[in-house]
Amino acid sequence: MVEKLEKIISQSQNIVFFGGAGVSTESGIPDFRSVDGLYHQKYDYPPETILSHTFWETHPEEFYRFYRDKLIVRGAKPNAAHLRLAKLEREGKLKAVITQNIDGLHQAAGSQKVYELHGSTLRNYCVNCGAFYGVDFIANSTGVPRCPKCGGRILKKTSRNGYTYYGCDKFPTCDFMTWDVPVKDDCPVCGQTMFKKAGRGFNKPFCANPACSNFLPEDKRGYRRRKTADGAENAEGAAETAAAAEDTAKKTSKTAAKKTTAKTTKTSTAKKTAKTAEKEPAAKKTTKTAAKKTTTKTTAAKKTTKKAAEKAE
Repeated sequence: MVEKLEKIISQSQNIVFFGGAGVSTESGIPDFRSVDGLYHQKYDYPPETILSHTFWETHPEEFYRFYRDKLIVRGAKPNAAHLRLAKLEREGKLKAVITQNIDGLHQAAGSQKVYELHGSTLRNYCVNCGAFYGVDFIANSTGVPRCPKCGGRILKKTSRNGYTYYGCDKFPTCDFMTWDVPVKDDCPVCGQTMFKKAGRGFNKPFCANPACSNFLPEDKRGYRRRKTADGAENAEGAAETAAAAEDTAKKTSKTAAKKTTAKTTKTSTAKKTAKTAEKEPAAKKTTKTAAKKTTTKTTAAKKTTKKAAEKAE
């Protein structure tokens, strides 16, 4: 059987592998129907019910208990099957892996083109704001895991003057707003969204949550504030000034680029004109030489005709 399979593989150049739970049993991950499989576990509901979207909505705590106990396997490593498939892909024989598994072991073995029919435990997203969480977030949580950003989502908004700022979606209950830009990583202390100052060169993030020990007050964030008519400092004006300066810089850059292009075009035209000028004297000389030769031939022809006429007389 193995020899026959090896022969088929050796003669094939366009293989697609379709696999399921049996591929990962050698890595210590149970399948569904074996003695230690998921169908032989004692839960209040059968696995096919627990793993449904409806059950996740109606019994979230039971769903996540099953998720942590049976779907997340720590320390699992790719086995010989995963490694052989990755090798076949490197050799150009295997074109894709289609898997029902959610353990990510095909990718861990080195397979590049993997289609996961049921997703992966390695990728978890908040259904409210789309924030990404790895498998450790689910494994280390208790009860129903909550997205730390969903005490209120940060929304991108536009001021009357057309400049971008960020505010809480629970406005007016929450009047939080900032001209700063949210960053990907959350605060390691309070888990809330962190920000960085808008503009180039300001990449150090800070926490804007006043209740957090990692909070950075506005006067320490490096703002350049301008005074209004009544002498008060205006943070919005500072942001607008920064944005206007950036726009001006972009326009200046574009203008400089256009001027450079124009100079290059002029230089190229001048070179072509110079080459044409160099060729013109040579062309004139050729024309004069041809004219002289033609005149000489005409004169010789006339002399010959005249001599012939005199002899005839």
